[in-house]
Amino acid sequence: MKDILPLKAIATDEARNAAFLTDLERRIETRVRGIGALKGLVIRNTYSAIKAIRPGYVRHLLKVLSRDYIDAYTPLHEEYRNSQVIPSESIAPLSSFVDAHKDEVKAIFWRIADKYGDHYKQHFIGKIYAKFKPMIDEHLPIVLSELTEAIEDCTVVDVKS
Repeated sequence: MKDILPLKAIATDEARNAAFLTDLERRIETRVRGIGALKGLVIRNTYSAIKAIRPGYVRHLLKVLSRDYIDAYTPLHEEYRNSQVIPSESIAPLSSFVDAHKDEVKAIFWRIADKYGDHYKQHFIGKIYAKFKPMIDEHLPIVLSELTEAIEDCTVVDVKS
């Protein structure tokens, strides 16, 4: 049997939060390594430079952004939970729900990212964000897919029947 935890479980459970952030970091590393051509070279070099200049900054950024994203995304995730019969042997994938609500999910993502980018627009990371925003937009379906899978991995749990 499977159940779906509230999204806040990622924020309130330290072990689950650490696993979520580690999973996001791993997914980013994998995606960055997989981008080919000249664009990939620029992204890999920028990513490596950020990690070299500010070790731990990627995780810090993920922690801050994911906290805001979880807060903003919670009502939509609750709608997903309420659409399921839980606990159950089979649960519809979160990705199907996100695909059906992709405009709302994109709006949530950009609201959080733009808020952070605007807040730090005079800072190094704000300038990078402004420069890479068109590229982020191009890859947003992949970003949201990875984020959705990471959320699902941390919220869908096995329960005893």
